[in-house]
Amino acid sequence: GFQSVLLQLGGNLSNSIYTVKATTGLAGVRSYDGGKILSRYAAAFAGYQAPSNLSAVTLGSVDVDSGTKLTLHFSGDLQANSVTPVNLLIEKFGGAGLESLTVSGATLKDARTVEVTTTQQESDVNYFVTMNGVRDSAGLPLGNARVLNFFGYKVASVVIHQVTPNSMTNEAERLLVVAGEHLDTVATARLGTTQVAISDQTAGALSLTVPSGFATGNYALNLLTQTGETVSLSNALTVQAPVSPMRLISEESRAVPNRVAPDGTTPVKFWVLVEDPVALNQISSVSIDLEQIGGSRAQEMAKDLGLQPQYRQFYTYTTTVSATTPTSSAPIRLPVQVRKGTEVVSGTVEVLVTREVLQSVAPTISQAYVTPATIAPDGESTVEVSARVTDPDGIDTIASVIADLGPMGLGFVTLTGEDTTPSVGANPKTVGVFTGISKVIPKTVHEQSYKVTVTAQDNTGASGTAQVDVLVSNSANAPVIDSTKSYLSPRKSVPRDDKTAFSIHAMVTNADGIADVDSVNAYFGTSGIAPVALTSDPTASKEGKSALYSSGPIVIPPTVPLGVQDIEVVATNKKGGKGNLILQVDVTNKDTLGEAPIVQSAKAYTTPKIALNDGKTPITLYTFVRDDDNNLESVVVNLTGIGQVGPEIPADFGEVGAAPVPMEGGAGGCPTGSNTIVCMTPSFKEGNLGQWYVLSGVTISKDTVTSVQPYKAEVIATDASGSVTRGQIPISVRDNLTAATDKTPLEVVAAVPVGSGTVQVVFSKPLDAMTVAATAFGITDSKNISLKLNVLGATIDASGMVVTLTTDNQVKGTDYVLTASTKVADTAGMALVPGAKSQAGFRAFEDSDKVPVVDFIGATDGETVQIDFQANIRPSSIKMGGDFGIKIAESDTGAPLAVKGVRFVESGKSIEVKTEMQKSNTRYRLTLSTVESASGVAVKTPITRFFKSINIRAVQKAAVASGADLNGDGKVDFIDFTMFSAVYGQSLSAPVVDSGMAGDQGLSPIAPTPDSTVPHTTPPAGN
Repeated sequence: GFQSVLLQLGGNLSNSIYTVKATTGLAGVRSYDGGKILSRYAAAFAGYQAPSNLSAVTLGSVDVDSGTKLTLHFSGDLQANSVTPVNLLIEKFGGAGLESLTVSGATLKDARTVEVTTTQQESDVNYFVTMNGVRDSAGLPLGNARVLNFFGYKVASVVIHQVTPNSMTNEAERLLVVAGEHLDTVATARLGTTQVAISDQTAGALSLTVPSGFATGNYALNLLTQTGETVSLSNALTVQAPVSPMRLISEESRAVPNRVAPDGTTPVKFWVLVEDPVALNQISSVSIDLEQIGGSRAQEMAKDLGLQPQYRQFYTYTTTVSATTPTSSAPIRLPVQVRKGTEVVSGTVEVLVTREVLQSVAPTISQAYVTPATIAPDGESTVEVSARVTDPDGIDTIASVIADLGPMGLGFVTLTGEDTTPSVGANPKTVGVFTGISKVIPKTVHEQSYKVTVTAQDNTGASGTAQVDVLVSNSANAPVIDSTKSYLSPRKSVPRDDKTAFSIHAMVTNADGIADVDSVNAYFGTSGIAPVALTSDPTASKEGKSALYSSGPIVIPPTVPLGVQDIEVVATNKKGGKGNLILQVDVTNKDTLGEAPIVQSAKAYTTPKIALNDGKTPITLYTFVRDDDNNLESVVVNLTGIGQVGPEIPADFGEVGAAPVPMEGGAGGCPTGSNTIVCMTPSFKEGNLGQWYVLSGVTISKDTVTSVQPYKAEVIATDASGSVTRGQIPISVRDNLTAATDKTPLEVVAAVPVGSGTVQVVFSKPLDAMTVAATAFGITDSKNISLKLNVLGATIDASGMVVTLTTDNQVKGTDYVLTASTKVADTAGMALVPGAKSQAGFRAFEDSDKVPVVDFIGATDGETVQIDFQANIRPSSIKMGGDFGIKIAESDTGAPLAVKGVRFVESGKSIEVKTEMQKSNTRYRLTLSTVESASGVAVKTPITRFFKSINIRAVQKAAVASGADLNGDGKVDFIDFTMFSAVYGQSLSAPVVDSGMAGDQGLSPIAPTPDSTVPHTTPPAGN
């Protein structure tokens, strides 16, 4: 074993005598054979004295610049010709003997600084530098009085965040941009096994040059670091052949109407579709030959200015069919020519000339669904009926779509249309999806299978019907398929080329456990695709109640109709219970015909809620983007005129700062090379609903003035096809005087059951939505904590103060205790403190058809009104942000009193309304228009109540008579203090603190639609 220890000492005095001995502090040190080292074992040595023939110059410090570069700093000047690679030794400490690090170069940068090139250092390994012939300027050799050590260069791991673009054509050289972390350590880049040149390189971005003629196919990106490590990203880039040239698409060109009488008066409009993915805007003319129907040759068609498909354009021409045109059972094909410079393409458009003109074609219902397929008659569950209706005359001619639930005792339900097939040029809306929600299934409905009849009728009275089965059963315990965690991948838009594959993923929950699920199948209606079985995630626990089921790859044959097609996913358990969900796939001709992304601005927000315009305090931006094609390339936010990423750097001497670097490749380029126009980072994905995007480290410029209204930072989402959608993120800006950080602890105010499997949790302040997850909440039986109520999901409303939990069915009559964990934090980042304030009790849900009833209303101080209800109300029905749904006015004059904030206090049946300063001893009228009972029963008419504000003179007299007991309750407490502040107009000496109420102190931004939600942070498995 080793027998020596190297001690690092401070400078020792020459020729002084020192003693080294083991002290009691080394009681744990043992010799090789286990014996103790006793303090009497000591040794003496004399301080180091450099030989008189050695230089006094020493090595002062070592800088490790990279894995192969060092900089040595000496205490004096060196002799230039003595600084050579062989005169410097770099040895690794430890192991069997000393191992050398080969020195391949030594350059004297100045008289005292040497730059050394070595072979690759081992990361974080200890090396020592010794002299082997280096001399000072006087020619004396340097000794090794100070043997300095350093640790080999530690290369941080490369992380790949994004590759832009993720597909390209190979007709020309293209630039591929890789965004990530520590990319400056990459030495070699390969697409598959082919090395590509690195044209630009920073820590956050890597630009790669893909040469023209690069072989088509899907490629993994492989980055080789300086230390020999390889980081890979599969399916990083798809290289395709150049797009097809200009063409006229005859099969999608048409006449409207397509059957025309030869009467010389009935107008017919021809629609011709032209496609050119390269230069659509350079088409010079489109002409139609009308000789066959009595018209002229080469009539110029006009460009349609309506909505157009990607890379396509409709051209139109309106005319009549002359009376001399003969009728025929076959359509007439009229020639059409398209010109672009010297390029000419031809095609045809058809029209049927006949005197048998159809006035109306009856609509048909190709598919109809009832969701869920099995439902319990529990007095709270509802069913959704949907139908896909087709009408050649146009879906706008449909007068009504009705579902007959009469056999179940529910009467008729009217289905309303969804605009799932927008009109484009000559394509009228011939297909539409109609949906409707029934009333709750009453407990009196018999348990059996029912047939629901759906009837579609057009405005001529022609109709079509379809029937669908629904099972009413208490015992079946049907599985539930979660729409927020079920999705198609990698995209919802799929070409019908019989080779582009997609998969179906469904999150299934079964009350009796996943082991009881018998099958999960996907059905494709009338599209002609055979049913597909889904299998569960093999890692899912069979004892659990939820699992993700997925299909294998599915392709769409050319025979499937274009447009949005329904996929019904049906989960069946061993008791015969069925749960179903309708997913949709957009069937296209080509892979580039997907829809543009959607930026859902209503969900956008910042944390903290208030931004300071000090140029240094960071905030984080959040936005939600839905992209059904899953080909989103970039989400960029424009902070120009508001702020930037990172601290604001003022220009020196009053000069204008540098302008932002423009984005590469248009609006969708990433990275942007700017700190004001910046790419956002993808975060949590919510199944088929979309993706959260986040940008942290944003600061607000000092020149950005404070405003009660929020600033709107523009968000630009771009997909691979070049489609661009814009949205906004509201940013509320204050200064340090009006936006002091709220230090009040976060609390759970109440837990209110609003359904047998739903609980709404009310907090005292707005939460950071990214801290809200099902795993952050626990619910137990108050009498037996070992009996748990499973929490399956969590969402947060737009005010940020109400979290809705999805749970297993609650046991009626049971008292529960809800506990929120310290993972939950407010918008300022303050976590929930464990203890009584993190818990709330509630009794299992009991249905009630009663509307909310006000038990008490009164002013508690000059700016606060409290409203107490007789029973719990549904927290999400109280608007705690933006338009509060509460109007207050003086009962005599009608003068309005502004509402500044609303929040729950003490329980789920008591709310506090913050107002502007009320007039003394004045009668006010309060109207509350949006409130529901815990069961969801809304008030039929707005609740109107009167209250009287505080009598200032009476308070003043009470103050004189009772000292500080302003409200006469026999004690001096917080209410007395707030009354004093209200009466005398005094403010706290401490900085103003945001109470956490939306709108309080005028600090809160305008909230989005109160009924919208910002989602849970639990992404679907495998996503």
